[in-house]
Amino acid sequence: MYFTTNNDEIGERTFLGYRDAKEKACGYLRSHTDIILADDVKPLSIAAYSYVRAFDDRVMTAFYCDLGDAIYYIQEFMTFHYICKGKKWIKRFMEQHEFKHGNPQEIQGYELRFKNMYKCVKPSDWLYAESGYSYAVG
Repeated sequence: MYFTTNNDEIGERTFLGYRDAKEKACGYLRSHTDIILADDVKPLSIAAYSYVRAFDDRVMTAFYCDLGDAIYYIQEFMTFHYICKGKKWIKRFMEQHEFKHGNPQEIQGYELRFKNMYKCVKPSDWLYAESGYSYAVG
């Protein structure tokens, strides 16, 4: 794999050193108010499940966290981390294909690493999602 950049992107999108990249990222986080930092996510409860995918023996994990007021932090077996509102999301979570065909087992005491969450724009039904999801723009 390779990547090409232009000189005018150095210091903006491409960095020659970790410290410069870190400073730019911290500046971005300070200047955007529609970001939920990972350290600020405080779940009331966590339910997690896993199974071993048959065709490649990969351990697949999914979870949801109750944040209160019917707001949930979720990662399904094949999605980004996201935040949504409404109990319908837990029903949808439990209706994933993997629950019918993968026989996932509940994980007791699951400890997860939350991610910074960026506000989503329409047409997404998610309120926030991790970086990488195309509608999460912060």
